[in-house]
Amino acid sequence: MIDDPIIAELRKFREEYAAKFNYDLAAICRDLREKEQRHERKLVSLPPKPYLPPTLEVADQEFVVVF
Repeated sequence: MIDDPIIAELRKFREEYAAKFNYDLAAICRDLREKEQRHERKLVSLPPKPYLPPTLEVADQEFVVVF
């Protein structure tokens, strides 16, 4: 595997951030929500896209999954 310094830096940040909250996911989410509320720009949440189950089609005797 290739050592990517950017990925290493992100993993280090993630580890430090999680350790700051004793790896408590609820506390991490609370902190992120608080940061979101203090953010100067308006943040929007888009509605979720409807789920469309994949379908199978026969094309040249092969099955193709279409999303």
